[in-house]
Amino acid sequence: MGPAIGAALTHGPTHVVDAASWGRDDDPETTLLGHFTVLKAISARTTSGALRFCAVADHVYGVGDDIARPTHRALAAMLAGLAHEDPDLDVLVLDVDPADDPRGAAVRVAEQLTVGSYRYDRTWWDGSWYEQQLEDALPTAGEDQPVVHRDGVYVITGGTGDLGLEVARWLAAREQVTIVLIGRTDWTDAARPESPHGLKIREYLAAIAASGSRAQMYAGDVADRARMAEILDEVRRDLGVVRGVFHCAGLAGEGLAISKSEAAFAATLRPKIGGFGVIDDLTRSDDLDVLVLFSSVLALFGDVGQTDYMAANAYLDAISTRRASRTRVMSINWPAWAEVGMAVRFGVTSQANTVVPLTTAEAMRCLDDLFGSWLTPLLPGRLDLQELGRRLDRVRFRLNPALQRAVDERLRAATSTAAGSSGGGSALVMHEEYTPTERQLLVIWADVLQVPTLDLFDTFSDLGGQSFLAIQLYKAINRAFPGLVEVADVYSFPTVEQMAAQIDKKSLAQAEPRTAHPEPGAPEAGAGDSTVEISDLISQVKAGRTSIDDAVRIMIGEE
Repeated sequence: MGPAIGAALTHGPTHVVDAASWGRDDDPETTLLGHFTVLKAISARTTSGALRFCAVADHVYGVGDDIARPTHRALAAMLAGLAHEDPDLDVLVLDVDPADDPRGAAVRVAEQLTVGSYRYDRTWWDGSWYEQQLEDALPTAGEDQPVVHRDGVYVITGGTGDLGLEVARWLAAREQVTIVLIGRTDWTDAARPESPHGLKIREYLAAIAASGSRAQMYAGDVADRARMAEILDEVRRDLGVVRGVFHCAGLAGEGLAISKSEAAFAATLRPKIGGFGVIDDLTRSDDLDVLVLFSSVLALFGDVGQTDYMAANAYLDAISTRRASRTRVMSINWPAWAEVGMAVRFGVTSQANTVVPLTTAEAMRCLDDLFGSWLTPLLPGRLDLQELGRRLDRVRFRLNPALQRAVDERLRAATSTAAGSSGGGSALVMHEEYTPTERQLLVIWADVLQVPTLDLFDTFSDLGGQSFLAIQLYKAINRAFPGLVEVADVYSFPTVEQMAAQIDKKSLAQAEPRTAHPEPGAPEAGAGDSTVEISDLISQVKAGRTSIDDAVRIMIGEE
């Protein structure tokens, strides 16, 4: 499918409609991998100009009495992730029940494609279009709330990771229980070299034992059905009845869709989606009180390089509303934890976030509050209203009116403060030796990054730059210098001086195109100094002035 889409995109369409999953509910990992190949082709398109991509699916958001299809929710999250990475791409998910009149459904889809906004995904239900809205919620415990049973057995997947260990300590503090920690690494192996994390595990196990509970570790891949069946059989035989599962296993997503391999994409889906399927099937005969799924705030707000991680977590959110049994299933869209976990390892906590990172103590208090709630999915924590306001153009849902007013007021206050600190105008100093490009870029950077002063040598990251701001900066620069910048240039040329030099260089190359044939006596292409800059060729391909085949021949010296 990917090559076929790629070929079709060379003709420069303005709209693409993907209805491959409409009316279907196939294997989630296989289906999402198939959609990913299509999205990679979309990312790699060489034609210039805006493209609108619409996915038509069904039971995406579970409006009314509908039950959501988790794979379709994951597809919607993937598209939202791609929109973060591609400023020239508008995405839309239309949620249409295939049981409706097909002719009427086709008309409604066509109307949305041509005259509708691509701002928010939409669900057709009971004669109207509906859009998602973020609401405040105060979880309250019901009479039938789940409890932690004394002497019960509780399984934690990803149990030897940072978050899994914290959940284990939280369980032991609530009641004397038996905790099963399942992780991919065999930390019981005596031959394994000592490590800081190994010492941390021993510390936590000792604290759990001191509280009167006990913990047992098992090594295994949560998505490996045979290994999980073996572990759970041993647990039931040796430790007792399994009363609850905390599915904390996960693998961080990393890398733009255009450069992410299918293997890397599948690997990110495997622990959360595949792992849930295995655990869900193997515990159906157990009298589980609760199944808690550790999802992520990224399933809602997204970020650059996170198409796979967004999809995996959105799948968990949707599945938590679907399973009908005595077991309470809940999904928690955790924001960054400030002291442990992936967010710390990847430096997320040092950046501005839509939801303020939680300390470990705060996260455990949230888990206390959410454990007895029948709401799912839930996002615990406190919103950073200013940061939320700056990212709203990439959020796929509305804010409730009160929250929208609060965001608007916070943005107005921030704008007023910035204006006051700079005397009501720009504090930029334009030296005579600055080039026209440098002068224009300084104004653009100051406006996008909301900084009253900067110089030619301040780096994007030093000025508070983040992935979503990189997109905004690219869009603003591209309006001023069309076709002369790529998103990656924000990171490759992180200062105004460097970016201005790159823009001037590309502008000159476009004004005076190089010949593809070397002058007599000049070295052959690929031998020593190349006669054609690869960056120039990429720009020419993107602008439609050179074909991919011709560019390849030039680079290998055939022309």
